[in-house]
Amino acid sequence: VKFAVPFKKVKPAVHFGGKYLKDAVTMGVTPEYERIAEHRTFCGRFLSKEDVESISQVAVIGAEVARELYRNACPVGRNIYLFNAPYTIVGVLEKKGTDVSGENLDMRIYIPITSAVKRISNVDYIDGIYILPEENAPADDVLSEVRSLLLKRHAEEDFTVSRYEDVVNTRKQA
Repeated sequence: VKFAVPFKKVKPAVHFGGKYLKDAVTMGVTPEYERIAEHRTFCGRFLSKEDVESISQVAVIGAEVARELYRNACPVGRNIYLFNAPYTIVGVLEKKGTDVSGENLDMRIYIPITSAVKRISNVDYIDGIYILPEENAPADDVLSEVRSLLLKRHAEEDFTVSRYEDVVNTRKQA
């Protein structure tokens, strides 16, 4: 496994200046997510290790979030509100469009995983882990290795290990 990135999807009210974004998706992630998702910042930076460790109230926003709330200006240093908590914008991502499942990646907001879990959700669990296998690693071997490791740590199978393609196909059929 090249990278393993935990994530927590949260659904706070997202707003700035009296305007609310009902379609925005907020995700708590770690800095490695930038590499797995192949994101590039248009301005500013992505999340850092320090942001995660200090449970910082910082955010990296998608291109459409920036356009909707800040009219295409680079809002680095300004606040975006998740519920009523101010998060300082540290970066804006380049436009990506939709993924294969039809989700608009430009309406996403990324915050440190620790902030999503502890500040917004107030829980002690994550929703999942994105895995980027080493190049040429057989997918079935990676899935088996991940399942085995999780089983050792959890002592029971209270999780699901899925391929991205299978998840997308299931979402398309729904």
